Amino acid sequence: MKKNIWRRRLAAAMAGGAVVSVASMAQAIEMANVTADGAGTSNPVAVSIASGQGTPNFFIESGAVTGQYPIRIGASATDDYTSGVLLTSVRENGGRSDGLGIPFWPISSITTTPIQGAAAPDGKLALVVDARVGSATVPANGNLAAAYFPFSEGWIGGTTRSTANGGNPNDQSVVHGVNLIDLQVGFNSVASGIHRVKIPTVTDSRQQGLLFTNHAKNEDNYSAVAPDPTGDGWIVATTHGGNALGFEPDPYTFVYLPYGTPNITMASIHGASGPNMQPTVMNKSGSPFTIVREGIGTYRLSIPGQTPSSGTLLTNTGGPISGSATSTTDNVLTYQAADNGTDWIIQTRDYGQGTAGNVIEPYLETPIAERSQAFQFAFMPFATPPTAPGPNITPLNLKDKVIGFNVAITEVDASQQAAPNNYGVVTEGTAGYRLEHLRQDRGDNSIAINGVFPSKQDGIMFGTISQGFRDNTTLPNNPSGQAAYGMIAAADGGAGWEFATHIADPGAVAGALQEFNVNFSAVFFGNDTPFSKAQAQATTGGSLTVALPGVNSLNDGILVAQVGGNIDSFAVATPDVNGANWTVKTYSNDTTATTNPVNWIYLPYEADNLVAGRVSANGTVVNSTGVGAAPGQFTLTKEAGSGSYLLTIPGKTPADGTLLLTPEATAGLEDNLLTYEAAGNSFRIFSIDQVTADERQLSFITPSLEDTNFTFAFIDYDLAPTLNPGGNFLAADFNEDGNVDGADLTAWKAGFGTGTTKAQGDANEDGKVDGADFLTWQHQFGQTPAVAAAGSVAAAVPEPSSLLLIGVAAAVGLGAVRRRS
Repeated sequence: MKKNIWRRRLAAAMAGGAVVSVASMAQAIEMANVTADGAGTSNPVAVSIASGQGTPNFFIESGAVTGQYPIRIGASATDDYTSGVLLTSVRENGGRSDGLGIPFWPISSITTTPIQGAAAPDGKLALVVDARVGSATVPANGNLAAAYFPFSEGWIGGTTRSTANGGNPNDQSVVHGVNLIDLQVGFNSVASGIHRVKIPTVTDSRQQGLLFTNHAKNEDNYSAVAPDPTGDGWIVATTHGGNALGFEPDPYTFVYLPYGTPNITMASIHGASGPNMQPTVMNKSGSPFTIVREGIGTYRLSIPGQTPSSGTLLTNTGGPISGSATSTTDNVLTYQAADNGTDWIIQTRDYGQGTAGNVIEPYLETPIAERSQAFQFAFMPFATPPTAPGPNITPLNLKDKVIGFNVAITEVDASQQAAPNNYGVVTEGTAGYRLEHLRQDRGDNSIAINGVFPSKQDGIMFGTISQGFRDNTTLPNNPSGQAAYGMIAAADGGAGWEFATHIADPGAVAGALQEFNVNFSAVFFGNDTPFSKAQAQATTGGSLTVALPGVNSLNDGILVAQVGGNIDSFAVATPDVNGANWTVKTYSNDTTATTNPVNWIYLPYEADNLVAGRVSANGTVVNSTGVGAAPGQFTLTKEAGSGSYLLTIPGKTPADGTLLLTPEATAGLEDNLLTYEAAGNSFRIFSIDQVTADERQLSFITPSLEDTNFTFAFIDYDLAPTLNPGGNFLAADFNEDGNVDGADLTAWKAGFGTGTTKAQGDANEDGKVDGADFLTWQHQFGQTPAVAAAGSVAAAVPEPSSLLLIGVAAAVGLGAVRRRS
């Protein structure tokens, strides 16, 4: 088990006059930059490790031939397979050619010996290089980076094998600390050639670390990897090139690198977004670095203080999403030193696509904006190689969060064929989160929260068009853009939530262009938040009944309903005349009844921090959380003309939160949908009369505004609605979460001079929020209720002088709690 490695390292250090502690004797990762000098696809080949570009116990064995380089870790190679995991990456961006001058781009694998078959391996490992040259697959030479992770130091990983060519990886696999889950077919396959790896200690693979993989067979295949959209492990694809993307159930290696592991700089990279199609770092740890896109499929990585000669860089292309291929699954990833000698040039190429004649040549490709990583990297310095993996970090729990945001969309190109079609910017959102618009397909929008695309296992999303009428024809170089109202739906089909924005009037669209770029706002409700809700519940015949025990649908609150799919449809929710339930119906954008999934959430009027109500077509508020100076205060008036209403919430603006809108169906008004736009500090709500199929048969009719019955809910980004479960709360615990803290000060500051309720900062229940309430907060800051749950101890009460200092410091330090992301 590599017993001689640490002894060799100790002897080398002592020979150099170094003083070595016991801690430094741990077996570190062994790694090297391997150079293969020789013709592209023929022998002889000279394989070496340049001086200073490897750790002491990584060796090239004799017997190297084109495309296969035996290696040895420590004194013996016969225990390498069972004692750890070998990973490798291609360290050159093409440039070689075969004997006929045809260029190729190599791909790397690792293999055990014997290479294939039922016989057990002899314990030895080799680096493998293959390439597709013309229409043929041949062994090839290429420069590589390689790293060996020993199990003895706690690295979690493994190498799978197959007993037959093309067979699924089976129970001859050597693994350490990992579960290979049999989901559908084969030993660990999601589908043929697509596998799931689950680390028992990892609760969210999207946030806690990276899984690096390699194809583990001597042929022209490679591996791709991405975290499952739910955080439940990683999806690994063993992929072959050719004229079409395909998967093969081949063996593979893998090792898990937790974020925060010392002496590793690593990151998950989203390929391109924004006006300049630049990469976004989704999650990372280690030393500071920069990465920029310099051209199609080409990225420059800079790590201050490090160079391509000072350590080993491992890279991995992005993988499938829940068993479905992405635009990056068929890409190969290579890199080489930049001309300045200090940076890395990383390239991603679409592998094996045909060009002229029989010549098949990979071409540079910038990954389009998917809901997943495009690639990942990990850099490890030779001078201080990593030893053991770090502990798993605690991931952000989205399930108990309410997070909102506003998104401004810029249309780039009206054509669905050109990419990118749009880009978005999160202009405002819930404080404390990194909110990024990272998808740039026409009408398809996804938001990453702290580098994670939320899934329906995390919670449920609702969106509202926040622009009213949008005129895309006015944008530069966009003569085929449309001018219309928009509609929005939200869906998670297994790859994470996305918002689909479509045009509200199909008759105004040339041809089949139905998707529409338009601004929107949204709210994410975690599954553990205390509201009744359902995700993508299928309807029958275009109708769904929602009945909640003890809830009167006419008076107790509102039901927010939205179509759950990437489709040009909308939902209406109508309370029963007896208050027993809601009937939800879905319609297409020509108002034909459809059978669509529905997302819904019930928001009771009793919820704290909620402003909501039912409104009749003439603008009369039927019932609500309150009007004027009452709790949940607001004013709503119907404006001149049809279908326009003005909502004003004192102290709040459209930059402070999202307005969720749902139409109610009444006779003659079943075909209306709702949007809003900012009107100064107020919200202007539009009710849009859709064009029915019957109306379109008579003449060309465009949508117009029409009065309608509807419900609304304002969701404050930084004071999300909550339900008071009852209990013992201190007077200054304005959000009643059991603690008097900075969040309560934020509530008091927002309500100062205007608020009337406890949720707005009224601690002494005198119907106003003033300095007396601040003094109560100051004296109770840091406390919990004196009467605690059985078996617990009430919090100690600070001295008054300490309270004063704490209160003043908190007031100053928290003065800018609200921020715009």
